[in-house]
Amino acid sequence: MNVAADRLPEQLARGLAALYVVVGDEPLAAQEAGDAIRQTARAAGHTERTVHTMQGRVNWQALFAAGDTLSLFAERRLTEIRIPSGKPGVDGAKALETYAGALPADTLTLVTLPELDWKTRQSRWFAALARAGVVVEAKQVERAALPAWIARRLAKQGLQADPDTLDYLADRVEGNLLAAQQEIDKLALLLPAGRVSRADVEHAVVDVSRLEADELADTLYAGDAGRFARILADLRDSGEAVPAMLWQVASAVQV
Repeated sequence: MNVAADRLPEQLARGLAALYVVVGDEPLAAQEAGDAIRQTARAAGHTERTVHTMQGRVNWQALFAAGDTLSLFAERRLTEIRIPSGKPGVDGAKALETYAGALPADTLTLVTLPELDWKTRQSRWFAALARAGVVVEAKQVERAALPAWIARRLAKQGLQADPDTLDYLADRVEGNLLAAQQEIDKLALLLPAGRVSRADVEHAVVDVSRLEADELADTLYAGDAGRFARILADLRDSGEAVPAMLWQVASAVQV
């Protein structure tokens, strides 16, 4: 089962799975997904927590040894398996496949991974994890969906904004959800509950967007000249070589 990170609370409300795999490079989405799983697990009685960071030369058999016993005072355990590289190696791949096929009793397992390429997602070890539990996709929010994402976050703070204000705010936080949440928190501190105007946002929010060079061609294809100019200015200000970027766009258009 696959769920988007922002839909995870709905899944958790229906009941805990035995295994969660949080995969993706969006820091805020991954952080919030992990926190939500941990909080729900604690509320369900998973009071003992063990963390295994699997990188370099590690003993994968420790996973099975740790799952055999609980402490005297814990009824259930939360086991976290962190694989920062996303590459468990031959021994790790075998261990994960075996682990997923026989999850330990009274244990909720949380596996965290960076974004994986298509080939890795087709591997036997990842497929075994996906079959055994819930895969939570911690992905960047696309620009088209960002105003709605911001509106939901504002609503949690008791704030509302019209479409123009949401669009203005989206332009200034695109590609940087962690900073976007910080700006929303700032608005909640500075303003009373109720409607937020564009003027309020202009006074309070700094431009923290992070845009990539490969978005230039997509924006050009879409015919959005204003956004194209803004991305180009943002990349130039961050130190990118403008001639090289324009060459990249020209090559894409010729193709």
